[in-house]
Formats: sequence, C-alpha cells, structure tokens
Amino acid sequence: MRFSTMIFPQYEDARGMCVAILGGGGKTSLLHRLGSELAEYFPRVLITALTKSARHSEHPIFLLNEVLRDKIPGLFQQSNPLCIMNNAVGIDKLTGICEADLAFLSNNSDCTIFEADGARNLPLKAHLPHDPIVPEFTNHVIILVGADVVNTRLVDGKVHRPELFQQKWGIADKTRLDSDFIAHVLTAPQGYQEKISSGTQPCYFVNKGDQYPEAAAELARAIRRRTDAPIFWGSVHGNFLEIVR
Repeated sequence: MRFSTMIFPQYEDARGMCVAILGGGGKTSLLHRLGSELAEYFPRVLITALTKSARHSEHPIFLLNEVLRDKIPGLFQQSNPLCIMNNAVGIDKLTGICEADLAFLSNNSDCTIFEADGARNLPLKAHLPHDPIVPEFTNHVIILVGADVVNTRLVDGKVHRPELFQQKWGIADKTRLDSDFIAHVLTAPQGYQEKISSGTQPCYFVNKGDQYPEAAAELARAIRRRTDAPIFWGSVHGNFLEIVR
C-alpha cells in the first residue's frame, strides 16, 4: 500500500516537489511513511517540520544547528529519507526548522515532506495567528484529521486548543462534533484553509480508519460534499487507503 499515491500517482511525479502535512491525527507517522516510500525511488528524500515534533525511532534524526550546510548533501548517503530538525528540547522533543531553512533544504533534495503545524497528538485543532502558514513554494498539502474526533464533544479532549476552537466556531463545549461540522472546519476559508497559500494543491486524508472505520468513511464522504479535492480515508498503522469518489 503506497500512501504517496494520494498526491503522486507515479513516483516520478514527486521529483522536485515540496509537500506539507497539516492538521492532526498521525502527522509524524504519515511523514515517516511517505519518506520511506519515496526513498525507494529517490536517493535524496528530506523529511522535517516547521514546528515542535516528537522523536520518531524509525529514522535517524540530524540537528540543523549541529550540521554544516555544505555537509548536508553527504548526509543522504547515511540516511534516506533524511530527517532534519533544528534542535533537541529535553529527551523526546525536537524544534522545527524555519521557512528559509526549509527552502534551502528543499532545493538540495529530490523531494521534501514536512509537518506544517502541531496538534499535541490530537485529531482536530484550532490554529493561532502565529502558527506557520504553508509556504508559497509548497506544491501540495495533505490535510489530515483523525476519525476518532467524529461525534465527540470539546469536553472529551479530542481537540487541540478547545477554548479557541469554541470561540472561533461559536459552539458550546458539549456540542457534538459531527462529520458535517468537522468537514466545514477543514474546508472553510476561515478554517484549515487559512493556513494554506493560494496555488498549493490540497488533498484530504482521514486517518485511524482501522479503529473507527464507520466514522472515517462518514467524515470522508462529508468532506467530499464540500470540495472537489482528492479525499482518502484509511490508516497509516493499519496499512490501508481508500479513495472517495
């Protein structure tokens, strides 16, 4: 099962591309999965993040503040995909790189995948004004959401920044977050879309379909009713992917 087909039907389509993953519900797992898939075809695949991220044991991590820039091309011989973050914070956290460094690294790789925002391992979130905007040089963005948020309420703890989310969308803390409402948050101009630069091609992926298959399929269909963008549901850990037509 190739998750890269969500944006690249053929491997060659990924050459020179820069891909953002935005949202919550498994971004880091998807990041490393895409990196591994594309590294089977390209010798220089970069994976990184613009925000803090947890350590991942699948690939070695190199810290930008410890690596000389002229040494970066040679690092691909040590690890492909090459995971570069900015700095370590404590034992299990890493700080993300800045947009300028992302542009530099992207220009020195065959393709780049990066996490565009953080969600504290939660499936849905509200963005702050200072959260990064997906850079204009990004070619594609995968908008990710976890199916475990469907039909929950803010008090259930499935939304990152619940107070901001409540204020932004004008709902009560016990309002049921059904699939139609979540689809609106993901597709509305004042929702997730406000963090995407114009011209960047989006697709949607509802993750955790192995644990919540009915909720995942229902949410994917609700998103389909609101956009013509490619829409998928499935599970990174469960290793399956379905397209919604």
